[in-house]
Amino acid sequence: MKVTAALRVLGKFAPDEVSRVLGGAPTRVIARDAGSRLPNEWILTANVDPSQPLAEHIEWLLKQLEPRAARLKELERAGHHLGISAGVYVDQDRGMVLSHPPELLARVGALGLNLDIDLYPFSPDTAEPG
Repeated sequence: MKVTAALRVLGKFAPDEVSRVLGGAPTRVIARDAGSRLPNEWILTANVDPSQPLAEHIEWLLKQLEPRAARLKELERAGHHLGISAGVYVDQDRGMVLSHPPELLARVGALGLNLDIDLYPFSPDTAEPG
């Protein structure tokens, strides 16, 4: 299993605007052309070993974001979309249950963030995940 999780901020903004508001640098920025219909993306990826459970990735993000709750709300009021996006790459021959304590989910919800989890099957015999 391999896991990734990141805060994603999407909108029509200059990426350095989000960095200034949140007081930190992103892991990655996707800046679109001015005429693009797609939003810019400001991404902060959890600095956690990909073999660790998803809850550890979310916890890392929450430790970064909870002290900045008012700043997240400022970005939301400016019309930007914010959420935690996760990818879980699982062995296609094994089942998996994603279960998280209500306290962890409540902390995500208190920040007004969506939590999107995508599951991706892979075969460890033939390919490496993502």
